[in-house]
Amino acid sequence: MVLKPGDSIPAKIEEGLEHSRVLVLCMSANAFGSDWAQLEAGTFRFRDPLNQERRFIPLRLDDTPVKGSLTQFLYINCFRRTASRSMGSFLRPAAIL
Repeated sequence: MVLKPGDSIPAKIEEGLEHSRVLVLCMSANAFGSDWAQLEAGTFRFRDPLNQERRFIPLRLDDTPVKGSLTQFLYINCFRRTASRSMGSFLRPAAIL
């Protein structure tokens, strides 16, 4: 994908997401407050709302509460040491993508 002067940035983001194999959503206070992060997550989840293809990998970066439709997904807890032990088993299915 190439951005050229005059291109619509939201349209290019959607185009990039359409061709992406995996979306890693970094969940934090900053991300939850960002229209761009919400657009990316919403667009990607729209294609596979139940994440059956395991193409959506949420990472929790801080202690901000996870809300809304994101609460249904298991996430990798990156801000606590105990969570790092389970990362391998969580990511193993994504390795085949």
